Amino acid sequence: MLIKNYREINKGCLKSAFTVCIPEWGGLEVDCAYFEKEGGNYWVNYAAKEYTKEGKTKSYSMARWPQETTKRLNTAIRDKIKKGEVQWKTADDTSSNENLPF
Repeated sequence: MLIKNYREINKGCLKSAFTVCIPEWGGLEVDCAYFEKEGGNYWVNYAAKEYTKEGKTKSYSMARWPQETTKRLNTAIRDKIKKGEVQWKTADDTSSNENLPF
């Protein structure tokens, strides 16, 4: 597992945003946000899709796994962040789609 495009945010509980890449799962890439409260409580939000229902804006996670898999993935993500095993987002990041010919 790799954590790419890592950028610190540090606004309240929101600590960082990044893309998690899992080559072992067919190269899956998911945009994420990492949150942490005082006392060590943490969670990871995965890319979400917004929709409107009965006039209210709601969202749901576009990445879903069994609960135990999610817990293990969240722990692995937290451990990599704490160890600094991340690839920082740089100004010359060429991972955007603007260079595609279509």
